[in-house]
Amino acid sequence: MIILPCLNLQIVLADKSEQKAFKYTGITCFNPGSFANDSTFAAYRPCTKEVELSALES
Repeated sequence: MIILPCLNLQIVLADKSEQKAFKYTGITCFNPGSFANDSTFAAYRPCTKEVELSALES
């Protein structure tokens, strides 16, 4: 058996908490917010490991 390292690590925390994006020990972590409650969401770009926090205007 061969175990290869995973080079693209991210953690998505999806709950009713406010939007937030941060890095923790080199891992991209983000909470896109609650689309149902306040129309917030996040766009994640795996190639650059960028997170764009967004919201729809009401």
